[in-house]
Amino acid sequence: FVPLRMGTKKQFSDETNTFTCCVGSGMENHTKYAESIYAYDQANTLYFNLYIPSILNWTQTGTLLTMNADLPETDSVIITTDKVSNSLMHWKFRKPYWVTGRINCYLNGRELLALNETKDGYLSLSRKFRKGDQLILKFPMQPYTESMPDNPNRIAIKYGPWVMAANLGLERPDPTMGVPVLMGGQQAIKNWLIKREGSLELSTNRIGQPFDFTMKPFYQFNDEYYSVYFDYFTQQDWIDKKAA
Repeated sequence: FVPLRMGTKKQFSDETNTFTCCVGSGMENHTKYAESIYAYDQANTLYFNLYIPSILNWTQTGTLLTMNADLPETDSVIITTDKVSNSLMHWKFRKPYWVTGRINCYLNGRELLALNETKDGYLSLSRKFRKGDQLILKFPMQPYTESMPDNPNRIAIKYGPWVMAANLGLERPDPTMGVPVLMGGQQAIKNWLIKREGSLELSTNRIGQPFDFTMKPFYQFNDEYYSVYFDYFTQQDWIDKKAA
């Protein structure tokens, strides 16, 4: 069970008493991703839909390629052509919704010009590929917020595709003083947070009340208490809240 109220923790099934059907269907979902990694048409167009490590043997065009990726743990996808045809190929790469900047593209170590973005949300590259070509895509990731549909001042913090959560420790936090909120002005979110070098860990920068806190991707939580959503206050709102 995965509650999202503030200051809570995950609850796990056991082998005999609380094993629900959604546990099995949830695991089944992951086996289906391979069905949608690639798609193609009859005009030498290949769609890269999911950036999952895989090998594609496209027999109709004589194309064999390998994709290595660890998104979003890292920002890069590496595609290597092991076998190609002499035809002009059209590769289209899905642009994730969380990408706000330019996706940089490198072919055999040389940066290409900006890829053409199509109306259907793909980035297009057309060329005659050669055996041994290596294409690297780099996807920029930035922090941003998403609000509740009915409350713009209750927000979640995301980094790229990751939902981030505050680590509140192994002991159940006090519901009043142990569950942090955010207080500040209207400054950009990049000024709220400090990213730990070489990791996906974020720390608030003098905006947490009654204390600053550290966040990590929500999927990494097991036994710790956490908060996914945070109430956001201006300084005056916070003064009014404490006086109420």
